[in-house]
Amino acid sequence: MKLRDDTREPRRWIHTYTQTTKKMPFHSHPHALPIEETRLRLEKVRQEMTSRGAEACIFSTPVNSLYLLGYIVGGYIVVLPEGDPWLFVRRPAGLQGDRVCYIGRPEEMITRIAEEGTPLPYNVALETDSLPYSDITRLLRACGDVHVVSADSIIRTARAIKTPMEIEQMRTCGKIYCRAFAEVPHLYKRGMSDHDFTLAWENLVRSMGHIGIFRTFGSKMEGFMGTSILVGDNADAGSPYDFALGGAGMHPSLPMAANGTVLQEGQTMMIDGGGCFGPYITDMTRVYALSTLPEIVQRAHQCSIEICHHFQQTARPGMLCAEFYRAALERVTEAGLTEYFMGHQQQAAFVGHGVGLQINELPVLFGRSREKLEAGMTIALEPKFVFPEIGAVGIENTYLITTSGVENLTADAPEEIIYL
Repeated sequence: MKLRDDTREPRRWIHTYTQTTKKMPFHSHPHALPIEETRLRLEKVRQEMTSRGAEACIFSTPVNSLYLLGYIVGGYIVVLPEGDPWLFVRRPAGLQGDRVCYIGRPEEMITRIAEEGTPLPYNVALETDSLPYSDITRLLRACGDVHVVSADSIIRTARAIKTPMEIEQMRTCGKIYCRAFAEVPHLYKRGMSDHDFTLAWENLVRSMGHIGIFRTFGSKMEGFMGTSILVGDNADAGSPYDFALGGAGMHPSLPMAANGTVLQEGQTMMIDGGGCFGPYITDMTRVYALSTLPEIVQRAHQCSIEICHHFQQTARPGMLCAEFYRAALERVTEAGLTEYFMGHQQQAAFVGHGVGLQINELPVLFGRSREKLEAGMTIALEPKFVFPEIGAVGIENTYLITTSGVENLTADAPEEIIYL
């Protein structure tokens, strides 16, 4: 497939900072974060450690390694209340630094920390929501008599507020993704199934720098490349995963997204995807059709646009996430669209969520949430509607909460239904 020239984007844009900025002295890697950025992220983690009574955090999952270091290491990162983190490495070879130690067993890291005169404290945070039971029990044996708190809640709360560097990476990602959506009318050919179009779409975004992986939080969440293309009644197929909409998929082993449906007159094609052009994700949804849709469907799509615009106009630091969810639900009820909101056969009980290194970050905009919006949060807002036999409508944008207002990071793509 030949791409239009204006869709091309450097594949390694996300790492341009690494060639000119100073790195942390405790480890060496070509893609290590700049020293100032590392300190910002560590400060946020340590603030959350203090608020939860944790005196040490041990991280080992890839996404948290990426957040703290700028790259993925096989091993353990130990964050203490002061000083540089410890890096206990199994893979890759070649890392160097004052606090870089190669180990074969987790017990070795406890011994090494103690040798430096700072034995592991009593209150230790482990990734209890992310690691398998066998890994947790082994770490517990290595740590000895400690009290365990959740490292996941600590770092997920820290990651919810983005640094200026993270925001700029997400802003760039959003611009690339909008250019991909501009190519949809050129990709689509009459008679294509949703699976055919998915293949063309994946080829396009990969050629534009999509890294391929789609990171989610939770052991019961799965997906491929982060794009769900739903045509017609397949949008009404329930999913076992905690995504807003499902789709039957091409096989029961991955029950989501395209299932081979061919787009017909009077149906919609919804493209809902994560633009993973580097470590950060921007979440975005747009809708397409071949012919004019029923009035109620058009009205629902306009309702979705109005909810998003209302969020951009009114959201502010300090607003309760539940407050906006209730306001969106009230608007949907007044429009007589409750039956179709966030699904039809199976309805999701939220209207938006945080997004960043993973597609499902904090906060979550749902009715019982006690979380508040804060400056620096990036929110994927997705008020959607599903109509039997017709399909899904509604938009999704990624928004940045600031002290002076709300910035739409995916504003460059038209929001109205586009007729192919």
